[in-house]
Amino acid sequence: MGEKSEIKLNKRMRKWNKYKKLCYTCAGIVVAVVICAVAYNSVGKKNSGKATEVTQTVTSTQAVTQPITQQQIQTTAVQQTTAAQQATAAPVNPALSGLALAAPAVEQEFTARDYYNGSIFIGDSIVNGISYYNYLDASQVMSDGNNTTSRAAEYIGGVINANPSRVFIMVGLNDVNYGTLAGQTIADNIMSIATQLKADLPNTNVCVLSLLPVTQEFEAKPSTNVTQAAIDEVNTIVQASAPAQNITYVDVATAFKDETGYMAPEFTGNGSNIYNQYYPYLLNGIAGVVK
Repeated sequence: MGEKSEIKLNKRMRKWNKYKKLCYTCAGIVVAVVICAVAYNSVGKKNSGKATEVTQTVTSTQAVTQPITQQQIQTTAVQQTTAAQQATAAPVNPALSGLALAAPAVEQEFTARDYYNGSIFIGDSIVNGISYYNYLDASQVMSDGNNTTSRAAEYIGGVINANPSRVFIMVGLNDVNYGTLAGQTIADNIMSIATQLKADLPNTNVCVLSLLPVTQEFEAKPSTNVTQAAIDEVNTIVQASAPAQNITYVDVATAFKDETGYMAPEFTGNGSNIYNQYYPYLLNGIAGVVK
């Protein structure tokens, strides 16, 4: 019995010895597979996290480096320019554009001669009447019946040399009548004269007088190009521009208009120039509102 048991045991040992290497190998393979699986899973999670970070970084970079369009550049430039202009713009005095003669014009005595001592008028035929009718000395009037805004600019040097206390400008009706310049251009020319004088004569009160109206009959003449609408356009532009440039604007036109918006026929003989007897009203009225 003991012999048989020993033989059986030996058979088992021989089988174990025969297959134990194979078992160890299989077990090792299983363990290696498990270890690889765990390692692969860990690496996958890390790579996934890095991929997310890279994606976020790329997206963020794209958002920062997205090209700015030309329209955005122009819009920004306009906003900056507008802000700069608002910051540096001269303060506007509304009173400088709110002066007007009492309406309607009437005949009266001239009482304001002393007020105009040290003053100069620049203009065309209407201004020329001031010295022609002896209301002021010729040395105080720089005018010509055919003056335009460009020709009137030639007086700037003489006015600066005279260094007056006040300058009154009324020119532009001939420009309108020639019909070659837009209302904006005529207004710009008027303001150019005024602002150049103000720059060189900062202590001088530079005043722009509105262009006087014309009659309907004058506008209808085949020999004229002037329209009351064009005159009103020039006056409106100048009135709006003057205060910001520290230029005084005086509405002398309304007092000579009738209900149609044209010059009332009783004030003129030719449809554009006022009668001699209404110059005192014009001059007294200007002296009364311009201090």
